[in-house]
Amino acid sequence: MNKTRQDSWTMDEDQLLAEVVLGYIRKGGTQLQAFKKVGKQLSRTSAACGFRWNAKVRKNYCMEIESAKQYKKEKESRFSIKKNQKTSIKVQVPSYPKGIEESALELEQVLSSIKNLYEVAQSSQKANNHSEESIQKLSRKILLLEKENKEIAAKKEKIEEEYLALKKLIVCYWG
Repeated sequence: MNKTRQDSWTMDEDQLLAEVVLGYIRKGGTQLQAFKKVGKQLSRTSAACGFRWNAKVRKNYCMEIESAKQYKKEKESRFSIKKNQKTSIKVQVPSYPKGIEESALELEQVLSSIKNLYEVAQSSQKANNHSEESIQKLSRKILLLEKENKEIAAKKEKIEEEYLALKKLIVCYWG
């Protein structure tokens, strides 16, 4: 089936193109895959979709693209954390009418980001507390060593005085 269209793009088609491409970015897919999918839906070639995206649509979605990339990174980092923790959480996403689903996903992304930041803050605070405890232990050890050093210095001074006194006695007796 040859897809050849010469008519102009509508706002709805631009919006669909943007939604599909942003969805693929969030999920870690490629823009080329998104262009193929939306091309089938709009009866256009993937090349036409790619050209439209790069020429017109992408410029209007800069913040959303960055948000989608950030979501992908957070999702990847959460996946690697979960992989290391060997735990899994099953989430059932309800189906929403078109339009509401994107808002729900964005809210889930925001909540997930907040939860991730909270967990990072907690682990940083634990590490900070551990560091503070280590610093306190080392400070106490330094104080003990300084005290011990003063005691040893005092003993050394006393021994040196006794040595000098003994030396004088020897010189007087043998001298």
